[in-house]
Amino acid sequence: MKYFILSVLISIPFLGFAQNQKNMEKEVNEIFSDLGEYVKHRDQAVNYHANIYIGAVNFEVLINDFPVQKFYRPATGAISTSIPINTAILKPGKQTWKIKVYPSLTHKVDENGEIIASMPDTAISKGGRIEMNIEGIYYDENGNIVKEDHNIVSFEAPLREDPETGRMILVDAGKPYVEYSGTFEAKVPYQLEGWSEGQDLTQLDTDDLEEKVVKVYKEFSKNWGDKQADRLAKIKSKEIEETFQSLFYSPKQINEFPKKFYLNFTERDLIMEPIENYRVKIYGDGKLINLERVDILGLTPLFGNYKNENGEIRSKLTELYLYLPEGKEELEIIRTSF
Repeated sequence: MKYFILSVLISIPFLGFAQNQKNMEKEVNEIFSDLGEYVKHRDQAVNYHANIYIGAVNFEVLINDFPVQKFYRPATGAISTSIPINTAILKPGKQTWKIKVYPSLTHKVDENGEIIASMPDTAISKGGRIEMNIEGIYYDENGNIVKEDHNIVSFEAPLREDPETGRMILVDAGKPYVEYSGTFEAKVPYQLEGWSEGQDLTQLDTDDLEEKVVKVYKEFSKNWGDKQADRLAKIKSKEIEETFQSLFYSPKQINEFPKKFYLNFTERDLIMEPIENYRVKIYGDGKLINLERVDILGLTPLFGNYKNENGEIRSKLTELYLYLPEGKEELEIIRTSF
């Protein structure tokens, strides 16, 4: 009888945990129950992509001063990729694009091969290549392509002949930094609030602002580490609504999303790392803010580690982009990346 009583007592915490998890998943489903109501204009859907080919340099690609792609690593080759950019487009009309170009860097590693620091070069390489094309693909309500515009933006950084070698080199080679920019027209059928009603963060007290940013990062980190998917669903709800609209999520994607969201924040036993070694960065023409690591460039200080099925240490990380709505005192999350 003693063993029976002991087994019952031991089982009670596990039953409670399972029940809490079930309730949490139900709460996540309820928070996202009306997502389908936010997705309009599927019969006018258009997806804009930035197709980039960039080599031998580090860079950021920004749409409306929002970073849609970053690369901060040893630049020994070229990056060729296509990036969806609708989440950075809040309304139809004139949009801006910018490519910030930096020298390559070298990673410093420890005895286990782990990266512990980034050391940027002093100048942009002669072999640097920067090309970007922005295209729009239009769909009907059934997801069929009805029109394609492949040359909304077609940019290639200028080259010149090197008098010493006769090879073509980047005109801006040798500089510590350079940026290229321009505009284009987007014909999205939606209008999102996004950060458009946010306060100008460049006019606020920098110490107070940094304290507010770090507070949000720490709260997010704690909720993630504690597997509080319901809390994270609430603070990310506006971002998710706007993402679904800008990318014209299908009914199937909407139905599957709550489960995927819940699992993303609960399936791993993460050991969250402290929010440290960071610097504050301002985007969105002064209305967006986030944190970036200073020891390993291009990475976020918001991450956790876990062991995979082979016992190897892996990381999960995310970037938060925050804004301060007019009339409010606390920063809110408006975009994230995983």
